Amino acid sequence: MLAYAHSIRHMADIYQQEGNVVDAKPLYEEALELYRSNLNTKLLDLANTIRPYAILIEQEGNLDLARALWKEARTLYGSLRLDVGVSECDAHLSRL
Repeated sequence: MLAYAHSIRHMADIYQQEGNVVDAKPLYEEALELYRSNLNTKLLDLANTIRPYAILIEQEGNLDLARALWKEARTLYGSLRLDVGVSECDAHLSRL
């Protein structure tokens, strides 16, 4: 299940890079659902899925959800001591 979540997240990344948010969004949502429902999920995998989904949601204009996602990602990156991730989240949160 986690390997599948990882795969579809990367597919969503490719779709998003191509500007195809219609196909990217449900893949991110499915990956997040799988990661959040599995106790063996690595925090980095979850954070790295929330991050591009937050970008997509922010671009769609759903600022409340984007803010919540960036806060969640920031917490995860912070717990992993990944300063670059924390800094990116802070930058997005300050703009929102």
